[in-house]
Amino acid sequence: STSKRSHYQLRNVHIDDVLDSSLLPFLEQMKVQGVELKKELKKQTPSILADADELGQIFSNLFANALFEMQSGGLLSVSLESDNKEALITISDTGGGIPEEHLSNIFDPFFTTKERGTGFGLSVVLRIVKTYAGRINVESDADQGTTFQIWLPLA
Repeated sequence: STSKRSHYQLRNVHIDDVLDSSLLPFLEQMKVQGVELKKELKKQTPSILADADELGQIFSNLFANALFEMQSGGLLSVSLESDNKEALITISDTGGGIPEEHLSNIFDPFFTTKERGTGFGLSVVLRIVKTYAGRINVESDADQGTTFQIWLPLA
């Protein structure tokens, strides 16, 4: 039986490393847009059995969305904490937020409010989170921005 995940390399990865490497490509854009980064990564986080690139897609999608919402500056907060069962990754922006009527649709494929977006970003995020038996929650306020919380079970 061939799994469609066969091209992914499952190994023990540290979530803080994946968060750091996922942030790297965005640092220049953040500087240009005047977005401040606040990072609180609990070090020595337990590793999870995952494919680092696949896991990175979750964070890259969320960072890209956050920066899209903060064209003229803001604060991107990234935090990581864990207990002995799961890790909690929280990614917040101070952008325009997601209108309440859209919140229930944001994980649907093809749903987008961007003129040139495909809408695949968050459906991919949800699929990957579910692949790792995780959970995702989103809270958004029109004036305060958006916060994504992702829980991933530890190895």
